[in-house]
Amino acid sequence: MRICYFGSYDKDYPRNKILIRGLKENNTKVIECNCQDKYITRTLKLVSKSLKQDYDILFVAYPGHLDMLAAKIVSIIKRKPIIFDAFISTYDTMINEWKYGTRHSLKGTYHHWLDKVSSQIADVVLLDTEQHIDYFSKEFKLKKNKFRWIPVGADETELYPRKKTKKTKKFQVLYYGHMQPLHGFPYVVNAARLLQKEKDIEFIFIGGNRWFRNVRDKNKDLKNTIYKDPVPYKEIITHIANADICLGIFGTTNKTQNAIPNKVYEALAMQKAIITGNTKATKSALTNKENAILCETGSSKAIAESILMLKNKPKLREKISKNGYKLFKNNFTAKKVGYKLKKIIETIEINNKPTNVTDNKSPAL
Repeated sequence: MRICYFGSYDKDYPRNKILIRGLKENNTKVIECNCQDKYITRTLKLVSKSLKQDYDILFVAYPGHLDMLAAKIVSIIKRKPIIFDAFISTYDTMINEWKYGTRHSLKGTYHHWLDKVSSQIADVVLLDTEQHIDYFSKEFKLKKNKFRWIPVGADETELYPRKKTKKTKKFQVLYYGHMQPLHGFPYVVNAARLLQKEKDIEFIFIGGNRWFRNVRDKNKDLKNTIYKDPVPYKEIITHIANADICLGIFGTTNKTQNAIPNKVYEALAMQKAIITGNTKATKSALTNKENAILCETGSSKAIAESILMLKNKPKLREKISKNGYKLFKNNFTAKKVGYKLKKIIETIEINNKPTNVTDNKSPAL
């Protein structure tokens, strides 16, 4: 089986690294057709490169909404099916999350159209959770059977249980990532404020966008917090290793309910106890007090109480971290994620085989 991994994707973005490695580990040949030039030049180069290759499936990688036109041209010429890894909704992110417009504003209309049309072009659309499938189907009026879900997972060659490299008497709580509204960062900082009297608890916050800076600047008086600018990925791994617990997302937006972010899988991979919001998506993958702590979203009090519970109950913390790691090894490694994707691809290949012209029977499924 040969896959043309196609588009303007970032090779180092976790979603792409994991899928490429996972496919290769499942004996799938991956032919990369990547270009990050400006749109017109990129479209011409992607079409030209991919027409010269031999493969079975055209896989448009994230972020690939704008590359779907080039993919459609190639698909028509080479008569190959398209898998589109939409991963997330640009409309939900730009309009509902970031508030860069309203539904019927110019930007809102554009992003809504972009999500819908790029999904219509594809034979199969991939998203990260079943809840995102429900959202796409309802919001863009598309049939559910067009969609499949592939979890984010984590790269176990980089993320695995490690010993602490920094000794401290403090109980370290780590929170990092892109501080979008879905993350609920203000609730985390307010939780730190509620725990000021707990002198042995220390919060490490790593981020750098406008939401992060805004919250940081309003809470400079907190003595139990350390704010850090974005650091290289290898340093993030070191911070996870040194943390006692990690925090996920706690926002109150629609996207919060539908997504499980990279950092949840990363904590599981490194055998760290994770606290994250009790959402539709997390409930489908995690079990409260078994492999994670799922707390009320939008509640600083719930976050603070969860942190104290794990601090004061080391046996529960150890149980959650070990069970979380077991869950990761069984379901969310690159090989496991790649296997799930390979099975989806095989189904598409079967459905696209030509009918036997001698007896007019459809191929067996």
